[in-house]
Amino acid sequence: MKGLLYKEFYLFRFSFLFLLFVQLLVSGVCIAISVLSTEAGDEMPLLYTICYATMFFVLSFLNTEVFKRDENAVWCSFVASTPPAARGQIQSKYYLLLLLNLIVLFFTFLTDTVVVAIEKDLSVSVASNCALLFCLQLILSAVETPFIVRFGAQRGMLIKGALLGVLFSAFGIYLLFGDLTFFLGEDPVGDIYRCLTGGKMIWVTALTPFVAVFLYYLSYQISVRVYRKGAENYEE
Repeated sequence: MKGLLYKEFYLFRFSFLFLLFVQLLVSGVCIAISVLSTEAGDEMPLLYTICYATMFFVLSFLNTEVFKRDENAVWCSFVASTPPAARGQIQSKYYLLLLLNLIVLFFTFLTDTVVVAIEKDLSVSVASNCALLFCLQLILSAVETPFIVRFGAQRGMLIKGALLGVLFSAFGIYLLFGDLTFFLGEDPVGDIYRCLTGGKMIWVTALTPFVAVFLYYLSYQISVRVYRKGAENYEE
């Protein structure tokens, strides 16, 4: 297992540097906004949340790269002959994805702390939103990863696109037929943020981590079972 983990980190090093660059850029933007802002309005937490969500969105597109480089029949035959076998191969992938998400979460927490210190206002903190974004990213990875393992990275990207398409379609339907009264108020941005952070959303936020952990573990078990079937389609 240690050898497989070392291989994952070594092969992912250049993608990790790219991820780190984007993360520092996003953190720099958030800090610059906090320095240049004259007062902390209701729109500031929403703006910071969008910046951090961008980072998790970028990370989501690196998931397929973690699996794509191992889509080789020779490698699959080799790893199947090792003591960890297919379970160790999949386990190392899931550990890497989890660690990458934890790194991004750490940087968002760190940036959030700096922003709060600069503005001297705890109300601009979006630490809970960052934790929610982390859980949502785990859920998205849990859903798409078994498809990537079974059908390959290319088809996995198509499935991810389909999932995002469904989400955007649902949002579009809501814009057409849902209650949009909060857009017509004097402070629509603040109303949206308060809607996302209060009322029933508190229960959603509280339950999401448990759902994310359960789905991530379930996804791992499914990926282990479909790995051999997916490997049969890889070219040498």
